[in-house]
Amino acid sequence: MKARRFFTYFMIFLASTWTLHTITNNLIVDPHLDKFLVHKSLGEAFNQSLWLVFLRVHIVTACLVLVTGLLGFSGRILKNNRRFHRRNGQVYMVSVLLSALTSIYLIKDATGGVISSLSFSLLEVVWLFATWQAYRTIRRKDLVGHRAWMIRSFALAFSNTTIHLYTLLMNSVFGIDYTLAYTIAVWASWTINTCIGELVVRNPNLFQQKAGVPA
Repeated sequence: MKARRFFTYFMIFLASTWTLHTITNNLIVDPHLDKFLVHKSLGEAFNQSLWLVFLRVHIVTACLVLVTGLLGFSGRILKNNRRFHRRNGQVYMVSVLLSALTSIYLIKDATGGVISSLSFSLLEVVWLFATWQAYRTIRRKDLVGHRAWMIRSFALAFSNTTIHLYTLLMNSVFGIDYTLAYTIAVWASWTINTCIGELVVRNPNLFQQKAGVPA
């Protein structure tokens, strides 16, 4: 239980700090994302205004995913306010869909070119699949399956966070070129997160489903 509690607090800390950092840095400090665009190989057809619209929607919905995802795992909320839990889950599902759909436009200009674009494409497919399975299982009243697929979906939702953490580590600490570091991080983030999600699902000390508790 101590490991589970530590993991829960760590996820709350990581999600809240990253959400605050992302909104502050990308929407206030550098609203045109000039520092981020420096690392991209962009052609003459690149439309920065339209790109920014899609990116801002992506940022806002991605942050909503983190917040609603954490609230969805709250046993206290589930026990005391099941209606809020359901509405929160609906917001999570819609936010995942919007975040994934906006990525379709953003992927083509991903830092790192085709290699990064391929990884992002696979990530979106796997993420949407996991989220859809979470919806299907709860519709069938499969509470254990629903929680398991929500853990998988939420682990993938953290990919954007871990991408930048891995990039920062490789670029700033080990001196790897930013574009190369980002490309490696794009692949490492969702694959490692998927493994961590499976570890949580399969480890009884971290993943325990209370019987008879509806979602």
